[in-house]
Amino acid sequence: TLLFQARVGALMTNCRRAQLFGDTDTACPLCGQSSEDVLHVLLWCPALDHCRPPWATSEERIPEMLGFGEGAHGSLATKRILVEWERLRVIANQ
Repeated sequence: TLLFQARVGALMTNCRRAQLFGDTDTACPLCGQSSEDVLHVLLWCPALDHCRPPWATSEERIPEMLGFGEGAHGSLATKRILVEWERLRVIANQ
């Protein structure tokens, strides 16, 4: 799943593609502003602001967002972000 991929560092962002395949374009295809990595997707991409919970505002929240803390609300919110990220990437690549 996307959440598992994000947890283990295997989410196929443009930064991950560059790392694996030597691609040079690491820009986010959704906002064009930054290098697309897991932190950008989960916390900073403005194209995903509409589905990001208000408490997801800093790197300190990443363990909770990836489901390493107590409770499941963090990982459920992250699943919504990742599903929307994947959907928007498909649209952007058409």
